[in-house]
Amino acid sequence: LHANHFQPARQLASLYIVLQVRVVMATFSQPPGVPSPIMQVVRQPPPPQPRRCQVHSEAARMPVPSVYDPYPPDPPADVPIPKRVNPLRPQPPERMTCVTETGDPHYQNQQRLAMLERKQFHRFHNAWSRYYYGSVAEKELHNRYFREGLKQQMRDSDEKNRRVFREKAQESSVAFSRDRQDIESEQVQRASKHQFLTQYRDANKMMMEEKAQRLRAERQRELQFDREQLKYNPINWSCSLK
Repeated sequence: LHANHFQPARQLASLYIVLQVRVVMATFSQPPGVPSPIMQVVRQPPPPQPRRCQVHSEAARMPVPSVYDPYPPDPPADVPIPKRVNPLRPQPPERMTCVTETGDPHYQNQQRLAMLERKQFHRFHNAWSRYYYGSVAEKELHNRYFREGLKQQMRDSDEKNRRVFREKAQESSVAFSRDRQDIESEQVQRASKHQFLTQYRDANKMMMEEKAQRLRAERQRELQFDREQLKYNPINWSCSLK
């Protein structure tokens, strides 16, 4: 090989040696306790990054829309949107005639429709693009919205379960009180019925005893009458004595 092939390598080696020598000379030329400019460049701290707590605090200061509000929220229009006009009813003092042109009202309505469509497009585009292309605080706000919505749904579900439990407990207490009242009224009715039947039984028994006693007394009188008749007439005409 020719000696010219090694010329670039020799130049790079000599340049590397010169740089090392300059670094050593710059290091030892500084006073004690002062780092060299090269070491200052090497030891330069990286730019401060926002801490996560700062991002959270910044996102916490941003208003979070309610989970029951329309999402994404309807922002105010950049330019005022004109009202819709009726082409068949021109504004006074103009009047509708057979030669009235309706091009301008139709154009105004078309421009109004385009502005509304543009507004809706930016509304939804800004909502979904904030999570992918927004800042860290906006991403955290996006996540916070869904976390707050989930918490709100959990609170609402818990409140609903509590309300249902209270209603069922109240319904159960009403049912228990009615059942207790029915049982007590049934006991009172049974007691009154037992008392009535007892009085009816005692009255029937007394009536039957009185009737039996009356029949026995009548039978005794008849027998006594027949015996008295036999004393005076031996023929038993009544056939009571057999």
